[in-house]
Amino acid sequence: MQRQLASILQHLRRVVVQRTDGGLSDAQLLERFVRQRDEAAFEVLVWRHGPMVLGVACRVVGNLHDAEDVLQATFLALVRQARLISRRESLGAWLYQVAYRTALRARKLRQKRAAEPLVDAADPTVPAERSVFEALAFLDEELLRLPEKYRTPLVLSYLQGLTNQEVAVELGCPIGTIFTRLARGREMLRLRLVRRGVTLSTAVLGTALSQTAPPAISGELVKSIVQAAISFAAGSAATVAPHVAALTEGVLRIMWVSKLKLVAGVLVLAAVTGSGAGFLTYRAAGREQAESKKVAGADEKPAEKPRRPPREALRYGGKSFEEWRNLLLTELKPESRVEAIKAMSSFGANGYAREAAAAVAELLRGYDPGPTFIDRGDAQVVEAAEIAFSKIGADAGPALVEELAKGNRRSRLHALNMLPRLRIDPKEALPAIIKTAEGGDSVVRTRALEALLAIDEEHAPVAVFVKAAGDKDPQVRYDAIRLLAGMGHKAQEALPLLLIAAVDGEKKYPGIRVEALNALGNLDLDAQKVVPVLIKALRDDSFEVQMAALGPVTKLGPEAKDLTVRVADLLKKAKKPEEKIAVVRALGRIGPGDLALQPELVKILQDELSAATKSRFGPATLPDTPLQDELKQTLEKIKK
Repeated sequence: MQRQLASILQHLRRVVVQRTDGGLSDAQLLERFVRQRDEAAFEVLVWRHGPMVLGVACRVVGNLHDAEDVLQATFLALVRQARLISRRESLGAWLYQVAYRTALRARKLRQKRAAEPLVDAADPTVPAERSVFEALAFLDEELLRLPEKYRTPLVLSYLQGLTNQEVAVELGCPIGTIFTRLARGREMLRLRLVRRGVTLSTAVLGTALSQTAPPAISGELVKSIVQAAISFAAGSAATVAPHVAALTEGVLRIMWVSKLKLVAGVLVLAAVTGSGAGFLTYRAAGREQAESKKVAGADEKPAEKPRRPPREALRYGGKSFEEWRNLLLTELKPESRVEAIKAMSSFGANGYAREAAAAVAELLRGYDPGPTFIDRGDAQVVEAAEIAFSKIGADAGPALVEELAKGNRRSRLHALNMLPRLRIDPKEALPAIIKTAEGGDSVVRTRALEALLAIDEEHAPVAVFVKAAGDKDPQVRYDAIRLLAGMGHKAQEALPLLLIAAVDGEKKYPGIRVEALNALGNLDLDAQKVVPVLIKALRDDSFEVQMAALGPVTKLGPEAKDLTVRVADLLKKAKKPEEKIAVVRALGRIGPGDLALQPELVKILQDELSAATKSRFGPATLPDTPLQDELKQTLEKIKK
């Protein structure tokens, strides 16, 4: 009997934890714990997020014993901070951040106990050659430095294993926005790793992220964490080990000090901006200081730039620049070319950056860019070239920009891959990249558009993307619209073109219509112009296109009341819980609409709610699933 009960409970946990089965959301579970001290709800959260927290801890502290202490301390911190978490739908990202801070503190305490020298995780002097596995040492640190809108989807997708559709439901965003944020987040993370000496392509970075798959956690470990948490919540630390309690309190202090610093910064800013006299005094003092420096330095001569040594005087391994360059371009053995590339990077760091970078770029005209290589030797040569460009830095930019004009397809792709990684002045690179985006091979053009965003997202010329979105090549058109979908309100000038693309895309390219509808969901819309387009989209042969239309429908809200029947029809076609939630949410945003349709719409929603309730497994006392919750809220709005 006891075994049967344990088996049933284990099955229940799986059903509740898995979001794909319509399981409870993080926000719902946390709310139940905060209000009712629901032990079962907290246990589900531990099962759901515990493996990810343990994975972070293992990577930072390096052993399972200390990692389990970090796991327990992280969830004890959640107990203490649960009421203060405002964005409960992003609980996974919050736990990830706390777990990393806790692990750092645990590692520091352990090293102090062992009298070991502490290695600074932020030490920039890192060797350039790093493997995928070594990249994981920096992954957590750089991931936490990403803006939240990019960090949270990456954590949910890669570290917690959610599908893109599940991430979209969890965060309440269109799936197109999630695709874009994941792509942009991966690229930003890759660039940050490059600065730490880890050179990886975006695809290989995806592999590195997938290798952070969390270890499994045992039922006994979960039980002990839940018991300690409930005790901790009641104000008792009897079941908590003293060193774990100390670790928890230390991290909570760090979090409190961080918030205090933020509040202090806001108050200082308010004081400065609120006092006109103080602000003017500050500016006047600044001007006086600048003028005094100007007068004091009037007789000083500007410092001369250090002269670079004569090229013929430089040697690497006993050979001159010309000898290594000839070897680079004539020697066919991969290991010889790799050594020649290293020599070029050394010359580049000693005053001959442009010449060295140009030689390596010329070599790459014979190599396809990664991430997949048929020949291992080719992969070694390309990786060595990317490391060399990274070592040379921004001074390699002019040679790569030149390659966009005179290189072949391969070298142009290499240049477009590398330019965003270098801290190059956007003014130097953008004109050449814009020209590359306007004609030629579709893959090169797409990469050029992506490079524009990666180099200077804030000032990327939207007109270039709009022009590409109207191109004859369907692949270029698709990629341009996909990138516009991720620009938010910046893509407003593309509205007329997007309205056309949302319905007039070629039948064999439904992806174009999907991305156009995703982009529309981020813009300011005029119902008179958009509703006719959405009517056609909701009649489209592709179910994916019909679902994508829900983004603009949700944005319009009550202005989309003429679409109520067509949106309600999607409930019959939707199979997955997240699809049904998206449809019901759109109906809720539209509201009652036409009063004549109200009885029929109420019946449809009530039937759907009844079906969702019957399909559930477990006792009736379990809280509502996200689908049930959405249906009840929408029914309430419609009935009013």
